[in-house]
Amino acid sequence: MLQRMNRAFHHKRTSAGFALSLVLLVFVQHSRADYVETAPRPGAPLPPSIIPGECPLVFLKADIQYAKQTACSSGPGDSGTSNAIAVSAAGAFSNSSITSCCIHMKAVLWQARVRYANETGRLLLPQASADACIQSLNTSAIAAGLPALGWCDIKSQMLSEDAGKACGDDLTTVYDFWSASSRTFPGTVGTSCYGENADCGLCTTLITNKIMSLGSSTPALLATTSCQDLAQVAMAAAAYPVAIANGIARCLYNVDIEPIPQASKCTAYDWSRQNWTSIVRSCGAESYRADRCCQLVHGQYHFMLVTALNKTRYGMDQGQAEVCFSEYKAGLAAHGVSPATPESCRVTAATALLNIGCYNYSTLQQQVSTRYFHYFDGNCTHSGGGDCSHCSQTLLDVGNELANTTSVAYLNACQQLVVHQYYLWLANVESVPERGNCYYQFPPGLELTMVPLLPSKSASNIALIAGVSCASAVVLLGVLAIVAFVLWRRYPLYKAEWDAEKKTLGRLSSIQQRVVGNRLQVFTKRQLSKATQDFSESRVVGVGGSGKVYVGELNGDIVAVKDSTFGSNNDGAKEAWNEVATLAQYRHRHLVVLKGCCLTGSNSFLVYEFMEQGSVEDHLCPTAAVSAGRATESSVRAQFLNWPTRDKIALGTAKGLAYLHEECKPRCIHRDVKLSNILLANDFEPKLADFGLARRTDPQDTHVTTAIAGTWGYLSPEYMATGKLTEKSDVYSFGVVLLCLVAGRRPTQSNAPEEQVHILKIHLAEWAWALAERSELEQLIDPRLEGERHEFAANMERMTKVALLCVHTAASVRPSMRQCADMLMGRMEVPRLPRRLPSLYTVSSLASSDPESSAGLSSGQLSSILSRGAGILSMSSDYDPKSVP
Repeated sequence: MLQRMNRAFHHKRTSAGFALSLVLLVFVQHSRADYVETAPRPGAPLPPSIIPGECPLVFLKADIQYAKQTACSSGPGDSGTSNAIAVSAAGAFSNSSITSCCIHMKAVLWQARVRYANETGRLLLPQASADACIQSLNTSAIAAGLPALGWCDIKSQMLSEDAGKACGDDLTTVYDFWSASSRTFPGTVGTSCYGENADCGLCTTLITNKIMSLGSSTPALLATTSCQDLAQVAMAAAAYPVAIANGIARCLYNVDIEPIPQASKCTAYDWSRQNWTSIVRSCGAESYRADRCCQLVHGQYHFMLVTALNKTRYGMDQGQAEVCFSEYKAGLAAHGVSPATPESCRVTAATALLNIGCYNYSTLQQQVSTRYFHYFDGNCTHSGGGDCSHCSQTLLDVGNELANTTSVAYLNACQQLVVHQYYLWLANVESVPERGNCYYQFPPGLELTMVPLLPSKSASNIALIAGVSCASAVVLLGVLAIVAFVLWRRYPLYKAEWDAEKKTLGRLSSIQQRVVGNRLQVFTKRQLSKATQDFSESRVVGVGGSGKVYVGELNGDIVAVKDSTFGSNNDGAKEAWNEVATLAQYRHRHLVVLKGCCLTGSNSFLVYEFMEQGSVEDHLCPTAAVSAGRATESSVRAQFLNWPTRDKIALGTAKGLAYLHEECKPRCIHRDVKLSNILLANDFEPKLADFGLARRTDPQDTHVTTAIAGTWGYLSPEYMATGKLTEKSDVYSFGVVLLCLVAGRRPTQSNAPEEQVHILKIHLAEWAWALAERSELEQLIDPRLEGERHEFAANMERMTKVALLCVHTAASVRPSMRQCADMLMGRMEVPRLPRRLPSLYTVSSLASSDPESSAGLSSGQLSSILSRGAGILSMSSDYDPKSVP
């Protein structure tokens, strides 16, 4: 769990023959955490093979140094005794010193075993590898001036597959132990071991009892020291998150599996939003409805937790769990409520870690089916005339179904996990109190609420400054208008350019009022010139139809500066304004961050976060010509995208589009989803970019009628035929992106080999459907992925089928982007592929097949296409699909 330092949580999987993965979740700026993937996965790969005679365990120098400093030195002022002990254990140390030192050397071995078991699921090794591990540790110990392992009776038999099956043949892997405990290993034991003030006497007792409760072996065998040791390794390896594993390790060996820096201040919770009134009334001196006190504590603490999780979409920062809980108790005390109240209500620092889940869903990231969330929404809100009377029973029913146990403790833990996933699924965290109050049905006067967000003093000052600036701008615009009129009369040739500039100035004034002090910064051209070394050609990382993209440095951050020159072409000005207006409103981890702008004269400068890895197209199709907003071949070194990386890109893009379509207000249709508009961070996390063509829509709009715009090969047939734009147009484009990821090529190929020049192969979507109808989809897979086909066959098939649904000619057949994300993650079954009808790509050869050419057909061309394809397209909306054989 501790070696995978740079892997994202979704999903680099390994498994130990038993199809169970132990995966490390590592997030940028978040604590590391590991988890057991609970549902065995058919066809899962075996863990890395062990080279005969080599040791796969890693003994960290830090662990060995800790053992030396804490237990393997004779005392102050005796710097030479550590070396002496390696030669003669009795020469400088008492028997008690030797014993203490040996315990710590066993701890070093135990730590390495836990890390390896978490990585692979293995607890035991071939005898030759076990011998090699003991020899390796012995060498490291002697080199550090510690006793040889012979003094400590540490032998390879405890690691050996031949002699180390201390708990019997049925308990030899992490999965075996976890399964034998009904998937609750360590379960509530881990919670008891967590924290600085954990009762280690209670913890070790509970660990022993948990091991003794395993029914796969006899009690006599389970009680042996060797079996207890093996089971303890399995328990720490299965613990989630790593803070729980650390708690177990501290109580057993006084060591950490991985140290987690502890924060001195809680920044995860927003204390200014906590309304203490109801808790004070019930839990304080008034004791009004004291029987509801614990429900109020649970409700309030989970409200705080969900606001923290909503910021990150990950688990709670493990380094803050304890300090946040301490500050919460301090807040209660400040309002006259006993700080011991949370513990008496079974709310602890470990509550925020959500370390116990459901039977098949162990962690926050293993999301249950969204059908449960819709079930909650139908019973746990006041909307639609609901009375909330069925809300608690709804949660109980779901908990009973997912927990698969009669234990109240595990049922409650499962319910907490599902509720937090539900809260994160909601579009607006402000709606969480309504659901909580609906569940608890508090009497009048005890409802839980969150304090509304208020504008800060600095925001008020900024508003004042913006107001003054606006007034000044109005005066300035008046003067400019007079000058403009004179110039227009004297220099009519510049009228078109001046009209564009005039609109830009007006929009700039509007932007300054709306975004200064909010999310965007308005830069001056001088600032951007300095940041890019006077727009030096050496700083150019991208070139497109509207201008160049420079890399620069602003306020210590590396940024990308897009310079769009629009002159008399008003489309450039509109696109720049549209991008600013769109990205100023929206924030999501899979949307590129617009940091600021500068609109001046006939130029618009947009400042973005810099995406180190360029675009997907830079790596998937590295010979592509450079387009706007993405790095050139000289600035981004093309890397082969393996299947897990492609899967990560697909899922991240799906989540970004789902946010635009369903979660943000107003909703948004991107209109230009393609490989070159999906940018990649350093860890290949995808982010949607280039919102120049985006259209914001109201929920009641069934469609938006626009001029056809976008990129050929990615445009949906109904949009090209009618100009009617819907979210399903983005879904079609996303499906094309998926096909590109599967096939490792662009959506159109104008330079295909002569023997492949066929309309179906030129247009990827057509070719893919033709292959599907002939049951030959394996031909679609990128040949470069040949070595990964066996390992990821099921995943490849799933993505391909999702892609085919997305590019179906009937828009009504296409899934929503939320459904696409659910299907890609395996949370939703992919339906059987329906038949489909030909599209414009099939019947037309008039448009350019250049992948970067914008769609802009003349009326004559479009009429010609429609005259041949109108009959086909008119059937698509009411098409009754039949399944593909």
